[in-house]
Amino acid sequence: MARSLQLDRYDLGEIDFGLVGCYRLRIEATHPVNCDPNVFIWHRGTISPYTGEFLDEAQAIAGPVDMTFWPVGEPDPLKPHPFFRLNYIEFDLRATTQAEEVWLTVIREVNFLLKALDRLDHLRFRTSVCVGDCPAPVPPSSASSHSSASG
Repeated sequence: MARSLQLDRYDLGEIDFGLVGCYRLRIEATHPVNCDPNVFIWHRGTISPYTGEFLDEAQAIAGPVDMTFWPVGEPDPLKPHPFFRLNYIEFDLRATTQAEEVWLTVIREVNFLLKALDRLDHLRFRTSVCVGDCPAPVPPSSASSHSSASG
């Protein structure tokens, strides 16, 4: 099953504060086809004493296992590590060149993720083992050699 996402890029442009430059970049995963758009892993930080909001930080592009392990929206309070997934990331960078590097890296990594999820749909039979007092192994049927799991 082919998967796809549209990556939308938003920026505020370059801001010049004298010798200090700043460039804000936000990337959103939208229009999912056969996949979950929440492909960005975030880490829940402490609560800011100034705003009262959590200081969450974007960490990575999810891998296939991350897509099933980390919850969407907020961390699972029963897990020891406060990670979760969202459909966007946002960075404040020092230069437009950094923003371009981040943009191209995100495109590449999300593409790798979608290709990996596609490959997981196509399991191949490897071997059978008889355990206990049983007759010779029976070859699997062709219907059971294809995984129907989705990501």
